[in-house]
Order: sequence, then structure tokens, then C-alpha cells
Amino acid sequence: MPKGAVWLCGFGAIAVAVVLGAGIGFLTRSFWERYGLAIFAVLPFLEGCVAALLVGRYRGATIGRAIGAANAGLLIGSFAVVLFAWEGIVCVVMAAPILVGMASLGAAFAFALENRIRRPRALMASYAVFAPLALYSGASSSNGWDSRCVQTSTIVRAEPEKVWPFCVALDRIADPSEPLLLVGIAHPIRVVSGAGVGARRECVLTTGTMIERISAWEPGKVLQFDVKFTPETMKETNPFGTIHPAHLSGYYECIRGRFDITPLGRGLTLITGTSWYRQRLGPAWYWGLWSDEVVHEIHRSVFAEIARRVKSREATPQR
Repeated sequence: MPKGAVWLCGFGAIAVAVVLGAGIGFLTRSFWERYGLAIFAVLPFLEGCVAALLVGRYRGATIGRAIGAANAGLLIGSFAVVLFAWEGIVCVVMAAPILVGMASLGAAFAFALENRIRRPRALMASYAVFAPLALYSGASSSNGWDSRCVQTSTIVRAEPEKVWPFCVALDRIADPSEPLLLVGIAHPIRVVSGAGVGARRECVLTTGTMIERISAWEPGKVLQFDVKFTPETMKETNPFGTIHPAHLSGYYECIRGRFDITPLGRGLTLITGTSWYRQRLGPAWYWGLWSDEVVHEIHRSVFAEIARRVKSREATPQR
């Protein structure tokens, strides 16, 4: 056995993982325009399997080295995706936990299976047949919509009648301090609104204007509106060029929003913000964690502006 054969095979495994990840990932994202199980679960799992099978060909290989090779290839492949301006840094970072988890799981599974069966060629052949079928199945299937509801509350030191005008409209919303809103994800900067059921409401985001219609109007108590148009979800960050991946539009849609204002007595008011939305990035359970937190941060950003306005007793905003 040549000295350093394990490391040499490890580098080969990394190269294969890079080709699989960057190449097939680019096809899935750019041509099939699917952001689901194929690209975020099946692909990294198969990368891990291939890396483990290659590393495991030599004595002295360990499961730790197999997992390390799989994730090294994943890291280089992710860098290639950013370098060639296929995706932005923020989305790659958000996807990293599930990508690393699936690649590590695939490497551990294949390494353990190879040590038990000891027929690496047969295993490699089975993966060669299974991989295209799994990727095609995941990429060709339609991503279903995942409907979600997010509710956030805060207490403001003011009477409901003083809070209400700023729930209806805000001529300016200060720059947010919430982490996810500082990296390019769309958030409101101004709200212009009419009065009464059926009135037009516009929420100006950092990426465009969200068009809304008021569907419930109880001054000092309830404001609800239906969203007619959702602009792009974020401004992608990529130091190597301007990009516009498919997931910026058509993968996230706001449905409606609502403010409930509840007096608590002693000059305190409870504001509850509720947002209904849907998204079709898969797996839904994973991306739902991110999107729910983004909505919570948007709520908190608006609440903070309302609290500042009430505290400073600024003039009632324009409608």
C-alpha cells in the first residue's frame, strides 16, 4: 500500500463530491428550478456515500475520515457555487446545517455498510444506478406549498387609541437590528394605508412594494389585510457578481396579516401581530424554521418602531 494512500483517496472523494454537488446542484437549481429534497437531502446524502466508499478502499480509513472527506467536498462545492455566482452566501449558509447533516449521514451509512458487506464495487454500482433515479425523482416532482401561521406579541406602554394609528401606517421604519434582516432578507421600510374595509394598503419592502387590501377594520381593536402581491424575498449577497436565482420569486408568498390590540389597563396595551404565508422550499420542516423566524423578526422590527413612535409622541402618520 503506498504511503498516504488513504489521504490520496480522500482527495479523490472530495473531487467527486465537488463534481456531484456543484454540477448536479447547478442543473437542479437552474434548469429544473426545484429547491427540495433532491438538492438539500438526496444529493448531499449521495455525496457522503460516494466519499465513504472511496475512502474506505484502503486500510487505515476511519468513519471520521470518511465524514471529513464528504464535508470537505461539500465545503469546496459550496464555494464553487458562490464563486461562479450561481447562489448567494446567505442561502448557502442557511442550507449548510441540513447539507452537512445529510452528507455526514450518507458517509456513515456507506462506510458501515461497506465494512459489513465488503463488496465496494457492488455498492458503487448500486449507487451509480440509484443516484440518477433518486435525483430525477426529487427534482421532477412538484414542490408543494407549505402554509404557515406566525404570531408575535409585545406590550406597549400606551393606551390603544395611541397605538392604533401606527399599526395602520408608518411613514418610516428604522433600520432593523434583528440578525436575519441585516443580511438582505426583505423587510418593511414604510407603510401607507387607507382607512376602512376595502381600502388599499401598501407595505414598502427593501425589495419592492407589497400590495394589500384591508379586510377587517375596528379602530383601536383589529386591523386585518389580505396580501395581493409579494415582491422578491431578498437581495442576494455574492462578492463575485450580481445574481438572481429562481428562488427569489415564486417560492414565498404572503397571504394576509393582522394586528390585534388589547388593553391591559394601567396604561398598557398588548399588540399581537399574526402573519399567514406559504413557502415551497423543501424539506418544509427545515425551511419553515428559517421562514418562521424571519417573520417573527419582521414583527419585532415593526413593534419596535411603534413603541418608539408612541414613546416620542410623534404626529399621527400620513394615510
